[in-house]
Amino acid sequence: MNPAASQFPIVTGNIYQAAPVYLEPIVGSGERITIAAVAIQGNEYRVEPTIPFSVLECAFGSNAKVFQNQVKTIISSLKGHLKTRRPLETWQPVYAGASLGSISEAIASSQSQALNHVITLCSALGHLSATAEELEDQPNMRTDRALTSWVAKIKQEITVVRRSLPMAQFNAQVRVVHGDIVRFGFVHNDYIANFGLVTAEGSRLSQRSKEIKAKLWDLQNAPNFNKREMILAVPSDEDPLMADDAVAQRVTDRIGALEHEADNNEMRLVKVHTAVQAADRLEKMAA
Repeated sequence: MNPAASQFPIVTGNIYQAAPVYLEPIVGSGERITIAAVAIQGNEYRVEPTIPFSVLECAFGSNAKVFQNQVKTIISSLKGHLKTRRPLETWQPVYAGASLGSISEAIASSQSQALNHVITLCSALGHLSATAEELEDQPNMRTDRALTSWVAKIKQEITVVRRSLPMAQFNAQVRVVHGDIVRFGFVHNDYIANFGLVTAEGSRLSQRSKEIKAKLWDLQNAPNFNKREMILAVPSDEDPLMADDAVAQRVTDRIGALEHEADNNEMRLVKVHTAVQAADRLEKMAA
């Protein structure tokens, strides 16, 4: 077995070949981004993109679509290679700067779990999703770039800087009590959390409050979790917009209403100012 396989969490299940796929935004620079993950068992394979379009927009601006199209082409090439049942290690990328990462054996209960292991270990900005197109078509993920960026910083703090909680899942899928499958910000054992953002900017305050209430409802309906929290980023006293008494009161009232709703449903709303504070809370509750 590849020595790198020992990095994967050991769980009961099937053995998968699993690996990240990298792409250098600037060929030869040495900087590389994990753009996809692949998991194979026998003749069954799955290749998935790891970075939502909203994150690409934050990173590459007007060039995000070009980069996404490159990712799609690379994934299509790899799927075509595997469809012919050729070994993973013999794949030749279609672009200079694209490469296959170290292939490891992952013991997992499903392909999704094997892919999540790869993403957790190799991608600070990524999460498992059904398709890149689905992520691109979700308006909340596309428009609320500030929230997406903040959550990405939390994940980077946990998985890259601290390298803690290896079995935790960001953007995890959970079947709620009414049968639907819903994504939650963070899941680890009996702890589940969602992430929200409240800013002093008036144009987004009302919409974000509605989204946070929806996430509280999801938390309330997630079974088999003893600890449920909404991790909420709130403006600090140093925020220039909070110097306006009317703005500060409006923000305070919104946060108070959200806290009241969480309390009424036996959940906790945790206010933080930074991604580091959020990561501290996740570590404390998931330990």
